[in-house]
Amino acid sequence: MTPWMIPKEAWTGYGITPDSIVRYNALDPWAWLKNFEPDRGIFEELGIDPGMPVITIRSAEIFAAYLLKTDRGESAIKSLIQGLVELDQEVQIVVIPRYLEQASALRGSFEGDVIVPEKAVDGPSLLHFSDLFIGAGGTMSAEAAILGVPTISCYPGNPTLVELFLIEQGLNERETNLESLVERASGLLLDPKSQREAQEERARLLVKDFEDPMKVIADEIERRA
Repeated sequence: MTPWMIPKEAWTGYGITPDSIVRYNALDPWAWLKNFEPDRGIFEELGIDPGMPVITIRSAEIFAAYLLKTDRGESAIKSLIQGLVELDQEVQIVVIPRYLEQASALRGSFEGDVIVPEKAVDGPSLLHFSDLFIGAGGTMSAEAAILGVPTISCYPGNPTLVELFLIEQGLNERETNLESLVERASGLLLDPKSQREAQEERARLLVKDFEDPMKVIADEIERRA
């Protein structure tokens, strides 16, 4: 079961027969975002000032097998955060780590400068109320793009097919050079309202013909059973 924009050849290389590949006209996050309603309680939960710009950052999956050949250290995310903290702009930075060790290290390095949640949060609501998302992974970048949030990917591996598709649609930018990334983030925050409006329109055009992935999957399971 796969989004339509991933060609069958991407799967048959793993030994999957073409007739075992079912594609649906949607990206995976649409399964849980199609009826999404943001919860403003995220402001109070994280201590976010709704009157100030918000940058949300998702750290890399440093222990993943698919990143074995990349630099999986913590230095990159720390350098990125430091660059954003030093911007001459009033901005709130929320970092969503993947591991307790990451969370502890980030709190120790940036106490008072960034928000690192103490527990799991309502990610889509946080993204909805963010002015910019910087992601080093895949799922939250796709979520942000679908929600119409200006998104920059700094994924440390080769870009995925979904990432490349979102870049083609103007819903994602890719930047792995630290200085360029911080500079681009600063530029997007100069006029966040217009950036958001343009991004939301691109997202609307993308999802207007999406189908429910869960229904396609359930129907196919029933058919084959």
